[in-house]
Amino acid sequence: MAEPAVVLILFRRPAKTARVLEVVRQVRPAQLFVLADAPRPTHPEDDALCARTRALIDTIDWPCLVHRHFAATHLGLAARVISGLNAVFEQVEEAIILEDDCLPAASFFPFCRELLERFRSDPRVVMVNGSNPLESWRYPQQSYHFSAFGCHWGWATWRRAWQRVDFTMHNLARPGLREELIAGTGLPELVDLWLALWRATAGGRVDTWDGAWTLSQLCEGGLAVVPARNLISNIGIDPQATHTVGLAASQPAVALFSLPAPFQGPAAVAPDRAYDRRVADWRVGRPAAEDVLRRIDSLQTEGRAMAALLLARAFKAAALPASADQRLGIEARATEALSSLRSRAQRPGRTP
Repeated sequence: MAEPAVVLILFRRPAKTARVLEVVRQVRPAQLFVLADAPRPTHPEDDALCARTRALIDTIDWPCLVHRHFAATHLGLAARVISGLNAVFEQVEEAIILEDDCLPAASFFPFCRELLERFRSDPRVVMVNGSNPLESWRYPQQSYHFSAFGCHWGWATWRRAWQRVDFTMHNLARPGLREELIAGTGLPELVDLWLALWRATAGGRVDTWDGAWTLSQLCEGGLAVVPARNLISNIGIDPQATHTVGLAASQPAVALFSLPAPFQGPAAVAPDRAYDRRVADWRVGRPAAEDVLRRIDSLQTEGRAMAALLLARAFKAAALPASADQRLGIEARATEALSSLRSRAQRPGRTP
């Protein structure tokens, strides 16, 4: 099985880029496309940061054909990604795509490679995800499932799918679009959230590109392959992020897992509606109690007591549906996280 090309999208975060590149180094792809935007003229600190980030590509120490697409002037997120991936898919039929803050598990690459091959000629499938925001779903009964919408935090796709995306977003003018999307997904709150974001994007108020992909995917009924266990950790939810600032408390980065081959999926190539509903609940701020419990446990395991405490408190403040046992469980975890933070603060030389 041939190794697909890998695309790395970077900008001005050398430390995070180095972590992602180190995982890519372990895979040793034969082709690496690097898309980099130029410094913003209004941010003088960008010059040194962009230079340090781009210089990391010079440390590649395995046999690899490196394609450097380094912008000479600042393009912005959407223009840089769209123009860069246009160039990638002029040269290759399929690719695995990572941004500089999407840290992959080792299983991510074989998962993408096998699923790219399996659904290469199936027009119903438009992307392979690495991210599973629920952390785990129907595992170990199956290795993957299908979703009516995807996530671009570590993903893979084919030229055939990329070329079908309408980045002018002309479908926003389609009569009855909202009703059509609600009928297709059964998720009215998420559809309204999407429509607001898409209109802001089309109006130039939000600089992003993936909304156009999602709109095209939903209008055409395309499916995303989603791993049963999460294979991507977004390490960019911090003040340097473009679109994820402020999400750290409510949607902390999801833990990484392994996903062993062989990769077996459901018999039907159709969206898992129950999964889509649970993901939609997270996105509109109404996560299921069992998903919150699992996320808090993962955060505690990673030593991220503050994030665990904030999530527990946010769930309690929102007064979301939960059984008595689930409420007690979340309360107990909040107490445990607070105790851990206080204990850490009392150690010599440590801060909470």
